[in-house]
Amino acid sequence: TEFVQSTYLPWSRANKRSSSDDEFHAKVFCRHFGNKNLSEIDHQMIEEFKIKRMQSITRYGRTRKPASVNRELAILSAIFRMAVDYDEVPQNPCRKVQLLPENNQRTRHLSFEEEHRLFAEMTGEREYLRALVTVAIYAGPRRGELLKLRWANVDFDLNTITFKETKTNKDRSVPMEPIVRMALLELREGAGDAEYVFVNPDTGTRYTDVKKSFSAACRKAGITDFRFHDLR
Repeated sequence: TEFVQSTYLPWSRANKRSSSDDEFHAKVFCRHFGNKNLSEIDHQMIEEFKIKRMQSITRYGRTRKPASVNRELAILSAIFRMAVDYDEVPQNPCRKVQLLPENNQRTRHLSFEEEHRLFAEMTGEREYLRALVTVAIYAGPRRGELLKLRWANVDFDLNTITFKETKTNKDRSVPMEPIVRMALLELREGAGDAEYVFVNPDTGTRYTDVKKSFSAACRKAGITDFRFHDLR
């Protein structure tokens, strides 16, 4: 709707670190609700949206999780709350829509044999994954925290890594295991004046996504139902 594009998204870009999520989901809302004004959307329409999203398949061919749909409902509710504040609508219809029960726990871990096979596939153009995966396994950061890690936050004297810009907005320091220290020292030797730890040597810019190459390594290693997030 016009309100989303002209008011909510500009506010989100200026105030939220997760504004890119809002922009992505805004496209989902606009596709579903079409050109309807916010005042035309009632709680029954939102219930139908909820059901349709639960029945749809993600772009990765997986069923959509309840937590993902609840996240979309939360963003939609935020849009309506702002619309109420701006006198665009009299009330927030999302308040009458129940969230889905969530059960998103995963217990998938690499066996020692799988880990050995995975590292064996991190060669050539995937060599850069070795240090990334090592830190992910033995220090436990989220993928975003790992890819944004700066050398300024790696303290070889105190033997700690401090992860910034975490999901909780609080810094988190963890001790370096010997295998992590060794991997990072090796990277540091060739890092020069690079700001970020995990940098593409060809472009000089930090890696922003490893999903494709990590998935390829898993596939080559014969490892199924495993995501980068499961390394934590």
